[in-house]
Amino acid sequence: MVNKTGAEIHLLHVIEAPTAQSFTTMGMVYVDDMEEAYHVELLKVVKAKLESFTGEEDYKGVNIIPDVYIGKPYEYISEFIASHSADLIVMGTKGSSGLEELLIVSNTEKVVRYSKCPVVVVPVPLVLNTLSNIVFVTNMMDDEGRVIEAIRDFHKLTGAHLSLLWVNTLHVIENEKTMKDKWKQQ
Repeated sequence: MVNKTGAEIHLLHVIEAPTAQSFTTMGMVYVDDMEEAYHVELLKVVKAKLESFTGEEDYKGVNIIPDVYIGKPYEYISEFIASHSADLIVMGTKGSSGLEELLIVSNTEKVVRYSKCPVVVVPVPLVLNTLSNIVFVTNMMDDEGRVIEAIRDFHKLTGAHLSLLWVNTLHVIENEKTMKDKWKQQ
């Protein structure tokens, strides 16, 4: 897909590290030297791992830009998306469930919820050789025109089969004919 569009890939990895900062009696911030050295070494290792993708045969001719950051993942990802005018985001997820899902909102879920561009969430682990089926779930609200246009472009780009799954909600209940007409108008 990247070869068809000529897009560049920003391979972003954010290391979420707890800070061991404390204040001295004078109110100065104290950072443990060992933790700082650990972060520097971790950055080197992760960056080398990301850079190794650029040399693989499968990615020849693809402009891959690795970027590693230590901090709060959602904040950095949001800033990165805005500053680079991202057209598409692809993120992995471990698939939290139960109590963990209720108590901890994942970074992936925050990006999906607040992103201004399409987000593709890929469950980890996943082996994906070809994309053959896309299911677009919608209630066909009037403000989805841009999203529908992006889905159609993505469909054309991949050649995958596109299925439309419309969902009637408590506040929006439409019949099949109305939904098909809305789809054709988009």
